[in-house]
Amino acid sequence: MTTRLRSLLPVLLPVSLFVVHVSVFWRWIVDDAGIVFAVARNVAHGQGIVCQAGGERIEAVSSLPWMSLMASAFGLGIFDLVWTPKVVSVALVVVSYSVIYLTLGENAPWGKGVALVGLCWLSLQTGFVVWSASGLENPLYVFGLSVLLACALKDLHTRSDGGCPGTVGVVAGIVGVTRPEGVLFVLVYPVWRILARVSNAGATGVEVMRGTARYVIGFGSVISAFVLFRWSYFGEFLPNPYYAKGGPSWRMLEDLIVFRDPMPAKLFGLTEALGGGLGWWLLGLVCAATVWCWLRWLFDPIHSLLGAFLAISTLAYLLLPGDWMGEYRYATPFFVFAYLYVSGLLWAVSGSLSRGSKSRVVTFLVVAIVIFVGTLQIGSQRSAAFVSHPTLPIQEVVETGRHFERLASALDININSAAVLTPSVGGALLKSQVRIYDLGMLCDRVIAHSLGEGSSRVGRRRFYDYVFDEIRPTIISTSAYHSWLARLDDDPRFRRDYAPIKEYVDRWVQERYGILLYSGEFVRRDRLSGKAETRIREEVKRTRYFGCSDCD
Repeated sequence: MTTRLRSLLPVLLPVSLFVVHVSVFWRWIVDDAGIVFAVARNVAHGQGIVCQAGGERIEAVSSLPWMSLMASAFGLGIFDLVWTPKVVSVALVVVSYSVIYLTLGENAPWGKGVALVGLCWLSLQTGFVVWSASGLENPLYVFGLSVLLACALKDLHTRSDGGCPGTVGVVAGIVGVTRPEGVLFVLVYPVWRILARVSNAGATGVEVMRGTARYVIGFGSVISAFVLFRWSYFGEFLPNPYYAKGGPSWRMLEDLIVFRDPMPAKLFGLTEALGGGLGWWLLGLVCAATVWCWLRWLFDPIHSLLGAFLAISTLAYLLLPGDWMGEYRYATPFFVFAYLYVSGLLWAVSGSLSRGSKSRVVTFLVVAIVIFVGTLQIGSQRSAAFVSHPTLPIQEVVETGRHFERLASALDININSAAVLTPSVGGALLKSQVRIYDLGMLCDRVIAHSLGEGSSRVGRRRFYDYVFDEIRPTIISTSAYHSWLARLDDDPRFRRDYAPIKEYVDRWVQERYGILLYSGEFVRRDRLSGKAETRIREEVKRTRYFGCSDCD
């Protein structure tokens, strides 16, 4: 065993905690990951970046780099729906932990202890572990950020030789294309240089300008090349999920500046994820300790760098739209740097409150253990709750896709000729042979631009014409939010062309919007016959419908 590997043995502690925590969720993969896998399979088979073979080119995923990793697995013939993303995700987290541990350990005598404590806390955080094992790109995002952290600290310690701002810029650019909001992390390096008061230390104005230019060229070349590829391949400057879900806006920025709803609620959600009911007290304590350490010059550049990462992570989370999936899916970077920063802050405070090095270590460890126990308690409760009600497992939507195939067979339609308009599509895209049109909008450019939160204006008429005159799906399946979004009954062509095979007043819509809307499944009238209706009724009896008040 090499000295380098031997030095990583302590990382086995947080890694073990993480692996045990991941195992709690066992085979769960979120359905949105199915879209990534479907696109990856098509790429591996030479069909391009499309959701279904023969479909339009569309950037339906949030991370093309993560999709490319999954495409590699398909190309090598080693893809498994559950274990491939799980193993790759765990491996990326292990490498990220190792990079963080070595980076902090090599740059400060206290770095390894602080990293170890912070990573142990992180491994108990349900929001971090759930989405790191979901089949989505979160672990790749964390890996990129850990490398950015390492490069930034390397730049600090090579400043006498000009540093490596170009390398830092390239890595920041790669983080920026790993997830859309990752572009905000290009701000970390300049913010940190200001916070650490090292931007002009020992450097002339020409040297500062040269370093800044190298950094800007580094990240600018990566991001501009990516945007150019997006425009030339997809014909748009922004990914389709932006038009479907929305993104940062001037209104959000204004809400953040004056700190009005929903910003306080979102910030409280983050603090609650860390400290439970003591969230606001924890935030106040961390802010007070930060100011105190800053005024007493207890911080070094590492504290400032972790603080810059934490600030940008928080900003990114606050500026992103709300997410229905729960457990703070967009807060993964926040959790990483919140725990590392608090651990570093605890070490700084322990030093000022202790008279000797041994007393300092004891104070640090005692408080760290108290936080560990509290985090374990909070995490165990939230993880148990998530296991009981996991966010839309891909296996459920795989079964829904088979249900659509059975409906098509009941209608005496060739499965490959049937088309379905439905909001949950990941598992169906991956396993079903029917043509899928995505009412959830991620995989459909027209619907996203017509009804999406990020669209400049709602084009409901365009949506109706698209559904009833252009794609004319064999089956329409709606429920909950997407019934409210589509409001199919507002167009007379819906009832003219489609007959309900299962229809119910959606209680979810009633409770949230106070209006009466019908959800369920509907088939084209020209496909119905007496014989088909009998077979369809049998299929409907075995199907569970979300939001149906008389179906339980």
